Amino acid sequence: MANVAKVIEVPLNLEGIQFEVVDDQDKLLAHASLPYDEVTVELGMLRLPHDSYLCFDISHHGAGVPKNQAALLDLGIPYVWVFSPGDKHSYYLRGRFSIEARKDRTWSGTIEMPQVKIPIAN
Repeated sequence: MANVAKVIEVPLNLEGIQFEVVDDQDKLLAHASLPYDEVTVELGMLRLPHDSYLCFDISHHGAGVPKNQAALLDLGIPYVWVFSPGDKHSYYLRGRFSIEARKDRTWSGTIEMPQVKIPIAN
């Protein structure tokens, strides 16, 4: 009998992650259409040892930043939002990702990320 626990393998495809921004009335905020230029890498198979966790930065840095805005949130194409100065609404980011079941022994399922307030200095 082996004394090594099995790892959990997660075949993560970043295109499977979905984000949305809503205001304090739960109304969706439209994505911004901005120039975009960024090099990314595919994460591929994530391997988590027994009793571990994984954390990585989901922000991107490819959106062209327009002048005179209160904030910009860039989570990769098409997930870019611009916030206007003087806007009195509060905004929240929600996200989820799903991984379809496969024949191999990888994790599958859906994870809903908790809604978080976007800090915007007006």
